[in-house]
Amino acid sequence: MRIILLLLAFVLLASCCQSGESKIEEMVVAKNQWQIISYGKNYRFELESRMGRTHLVKTFVVVPGSLNNNQDGEFATINDLFTFAFNSLKDTEAVVEVVYDDQYGYPSSVTVNRKNQVDGNSFVTVKDLEFLEDTSDKSE
Repeated sequence: MRIILLLLAFVLLASCCQSGESKIEEMVVAKNQWQIISYGKNYRFELESRMGRTHLVKTFVVVPGSLNNNQDGEFATINDLFTFAFNSLKDTEAVVEVVYDDQYGYPSSVTVNRKNQVDGNSFVTVKDLEFLEDTSDKSE
């Protein structure tokens, strides 16, 4: 009886945990949602990140078609954050949790815990994302 209960608990636990493939499939759906909603739109977001011992809080403004430089491991666009999350999900030494915004599909938080690395843990949180009015003159 004890063995049956242990097997049942194992099966239930295994069914609750997402595999790497299903997490990537979830990301594809979320990224498609983000691409449809954000296509051609200017937006601003605040990002808080901790990579090892480095802590950053910064606001980014993204204008499609302009250079949004990703420097020093910063996430200058939401697409940079998708790339970080995707690469982390492919890392077999990492435990990755990604939470997506229900309305827009972007990753609102990414947490990465790398096994056997003291400074290998990181988290990224997106706050206050807002779409901006396009101020360029299109009358010409």
